[in-house]
Amino acid sequence: MIVTSQTNTKLSVADIVESRNITEVVHFTSNFGLVGCLNSGNLLSRRQLPQEQTLKHVLEQTSPVIFEDQDWFDKKKDWVDYVNMSLSEINSSYFRFANEKWHPTGDRYWIIMSFDPKILTHDDVHFSTTNNVYDMTVRTPGADGLEALFAPTVRRKSSSPNWVARRSASTPSSLTTCEQAEVLYPRAVSMEYLRTVYVQCDDHADWAKMVLNRYKRQGVPIIAGPAKFQGRPSR
Repeated sequence: MIVTSQTNTKLSVADIVESRNITEVVHFTSNFGLVGCLNSGNLLSRRQLPQEQTLKHVLEQTSPVIFEDQDWFDKKKDWVDYVNMSLSEINSSYFRFANEKWHPTGDRYWIIMSFDPKILTHDDVHFSTTNNVYDMTVRTPGADGLEALFAPTVRRKSSSPNWVARRSASTPSSLTTCEQAEVLYPRAVSMEYLRTVYVQCDDHADWAKMVLNRYKRQGVPIIAGPAKFQGRPSR
C-alpha cells in the first residue's frame, strides 16, 4: 500500500522497491550497443546519441523509428531525451518484434543490461504505465508513478478499448501489470550502476567478458542462457 492506515505516511520509491522485491532495471540492446555504453560511460537517451561522436562506430538504435518525434505525439516533455527501461523483465513483445524485424542476422546480437534499482530514486525519473508511445499511458514521477505500474488494470490504446492488462493472484509483486510499462530515465544512466549482463549463449558470454575486461568492469557478472530474453508476458 502507498498509505498506511495508522500514520497516513506515504511510501517512498525506495520503500516500494524494497517491498516489491524489485532487484533489476533492465534494458536490451545489441552487443555493439554495450560497447558504446561502456565507451561513453553511460546508457544514453536517443536524443543524446547523435551528440556522442565517439560512438559513431558502434551506434545502433534498437528501433529505426522514433515515434516520440512524430507530430502527433505528446510533447509536454522531450521523451526522446529519456532512456526507456523496464522493471525486472524486458518487454518480451517488443523484443520479439525487434529480433524478427531489425537485427535478425549478421554480427550483431542481443544482450540485456541490468542496473541497480537505486536509479529509480533519482531526480526526474518518470514511470509510464504501458508503452510510452501508447495514447492511454499515464506518466508520473515519484512513488505515485512507480506504484501506478502495479495497478489492478492498465489500459493501453484508446483505439483498442478491450486491450487491457490485468494483474492476477499469480503475478509476482516485482512485475508490472503491463509488460510494456516503462521506466523513463532522463538523458543518461551512468554505467557505474550496471550490475549484470545477460547473454544468450556461452560464446556471447566470452565476448562480453573480453569487452568488460577491456573497460575495466571485471566485477560485473555475466549470465548466459535464453531464459532472461523470454521475459514474463502480461495478459
